Amino acid sequence: MGFARNFIINFYRGTYVDPLHFDKVDTTPVAVPTGQRDPTEWTEVKAKHPDLWADKHLLKAGEEYAALITAQEKAFTDAVRKTDETSQKAQAQQTQEVSRARLEMKQKSDEAACYSWAVQQTGFDPAKAPPPTAAAPTTATGTTPGAGARGAAKGAVVGGIVGDAGTGAAVGATAARNQSRKQNNAQQQQQAGASQQQQAAFAKARAACLEGKGYTVK
Repeated sequence: MGFARNFIINFYRGTYVDPLHFDKVDTTPVAVPTGQRDPTEWTEVKAKHPDLWADKHLLKAGEEYAALITAQEKAFTDAVRKTDETSQKAQAQQTQEVSRARLEMKQKSDEAACYSWAVQQTGFDPAKAPPPTAAAPTTATGTTPGAGARGAAKGAVVGGIVGDAGTGAAVGATAARNQSRKQNNAQQQQQAGASQQQQAAFAKARAACLEGKGYTVK
């Protein structure tokens, strides 16, 4: 009741103000004393406006004031809710970032541990792989230098025995070059195969370690 009396009293006080001099009049709302059945201000208003409960202007002002209060409450509630949502999102994002950072650190630690374990198991470290054994120098055709000459010499000897040193030398040179080329190719393939086997063994050991820790290795 006190709030309603304050509103009604201040409404009628406002009607007494000349609109032309509104900026020169003190329009600070008054507060009716509480704890009294009929304060003086309230008694005076009822005496001047006996039909106040049917006053359309007062009712309209009351509706607009109620709408204002409702809008203010909604704006405040929305602002609080938006602040809470923003705070919750920020907190959730921060938690996700911390969790992601921890997972990344754990993964790096696990990968390093499995790398070391694979090196121990296989005796092979890709980061310290020994350089491939230097292959014997070859010519543009893949033969060992001098192989043709040595073959020609042997062929010439054989050809001399049969009476055709020139033909023997040519045949001997060709055979020697072919043999040299085959030997060089075989040596290179053997070296490549050994390196691939070591790398495969290391990769298998590392993958087994990571899978044992719950990771999926493709």
